[in-house]
Amino acid sequence: MVLRGDAGSFVSSSKWDLPEEEGKRLIYYFLSECCINTMQALYDVVGPEETSQLWRPYNTLASRAYVLNRFQDNRFPRLLDNNDPLLTIGIFVQHYFRTILAGRCENMVIFDKSLAFSVYDWQPPDMPPGMLSGDNLGFTELLDPRYEILYQRKISKETREILGLVKRKDDAVTTFGSEGTPRLCVLPLKIEPEEVDFWRRHFWGEFWRQASSVLIEEFGVERASKIVEPYMRQIGLFYGDYFKNRFEFKKRNPQEVGEVIQMLNRLLKQEGRIVASEDDNVSYEITSCPFSNSSPLVCKQIAMILNSVCQAINKDILFEYDNGLMRGEKGCKWSVMKK
Repeated sequence: MVLRGDAGSFVSSSKWDLPEEEGKRLIYYFLSECCINTMQALYDVVGPEETSQLWRPYNTLASRAYVLNRFQDNRFPRLLDNNDPLLTIGIFVQHYFRTILAGRCENMVIFDKSLAFSVYDWQPPDMPPGMLSGDNLGFTELLDPRYEILYQRKISKETREILGLVKRKDDAVTTFGSEGTPRLCVLPLKIEPEEVDFWRRHFWGEFWRQASSVLIEEFGVERASKIVEPYMRQIGLFYGDYFKNRFEFKKRNPQEVGEVIQMLNRLLKQEGRIVASEDDNVSYEITSCPFSNSSPLVCKQIAMILNSVCQAINKDILFEYDNGLMRGEKGCKWSVMKK
């Protein structure tokens, strides 16, 4: 995981804030790492085949929601007014890779019987191969179930590249790149930064919730918590080290560490207020949270991560979390305190 901040562009009323682009980049990585590590925990316990089976119904629903949302918003006017399933699937594939994975989707050409494309430099780079498989882009099942997407993954030190192929399931076409006569080139879509921000947050946040739900259904909340805890702690330690290098801490006391946690709350679009601030303790109430209707495991995972953030900054500071919103209360409360 690599996060690069541009300290020279820092313009803010608070030293505990980040420039907009750095903050977005940080939270994209945060959400994607939470999702990927939750999935990795499931992989490590039950294996890839069973993980695929457990994940498939959630993925089908998510893919359906994504496609229907794009149709309802009339996101691709005129482009989808055609009788060409390869073009329709290609438009959705390009939008997915460019918005959600921030990759470059290029060389998208429709041939007589297939559509070929290349994807470079997707984010995050440490995504498990299973999450890039054809099954995990379930657009075709809804757009036209006669078609499927196949991938050939190439990895080198210079670039990360995927070759993609869309073809009919009953067709013998297997060549990645080209087969037959080119008949149409799918040009790059116009995608605004606001759309990228919405879909990256929405996709990774939703898939994290779903991965957590799969773990709970399979193992129950308590065992699922124990399974994911080592993975979440590593995420927290990474971000704690990042913040230690990014900000100038003078005391590393509960007040300073609490400011960092509040910054993460803002980046996650959690709204709230400080309810107590003393020498050895800072308490904060979250009154609005995008995860409020999620699996209770998500709240536990957030607490694991944030406690590790605190420990990485100062091993004598603890983070405690009471997820009241999950119990129907008006807010959640957290405290940062000395041991």
